[in-house]
Amino acid sequence: MLKENGEKLLKNFADTAYPKTVTKITNGIYHVMGHGHSNSIIIEAENSVILIDTFDTDVRAKKDNC
Repeated sequence: MLKENGEKLLKNFADTAYPKTVTKITNGIYHVMGHGHSNSIIIEAENSVILIDTFDTDVRAKKDNC
């Protein structure tokens, strides 16, 4: 059964249940949530950054500026 405002309800749920957050786990390691359909991990090294389990599309990753 489709709801008249189903798309808005789903977006509101996603915005409140999975807020866009970046949480520092320890020095140089961060957990990213709420950007796309997956969680991601950022690892900062001295001269590089590793992004693990990237977003559902490269378009989403660029849009969210992570």
